[in-house]
Amino acid sequence: MAWTDKQRQIVETNSQFMDLDELAELTGKSRRTIYQYLYRNGMEFKQKVGGRSKQYSDEVIAKIRAMADKKYSLRDISKITGVSIGYISCLVRGLDRKVEIDQSETEVEDTGVKSAYTNLLNSVLKG
Repeated sequence: MAWTDKQRQIVETNSQFMDLDELAELTGKSRRTIYQYLYRNGMEFKQKVGGRSKQYSDEVIAKIRAMADKKYSLRDISKITGVSIGYISCLVRGLDRKVEIDQSETEVEDTGVKSAYTNLLNSVLKG
């Protein structure tokens, strides 16, 4: 359904103060529609603080990673912990819950790639 002038005004004037869910409720549009409108018009919006809550404790996550290090199968880890195989797979591959990394071990000599990338981005954004 098309946007009314009133809906546009609500979104444009309140996007800095209200999150997407609140804007969607006020306008009668979906959260995704509000997001797309803001994104397409280059407008910033208030983000919810906190994100999703942790479904599993840090102890369970540590146990899963320890079992994976000991070469347990994903199926065995799932049976023992009660956590889905898909989520365990994400944890093992490092796609969830960032692991603390010692920055001294990960420092890489800058060979100009970073500056070249920055220049490329700037040229694309300007042009």
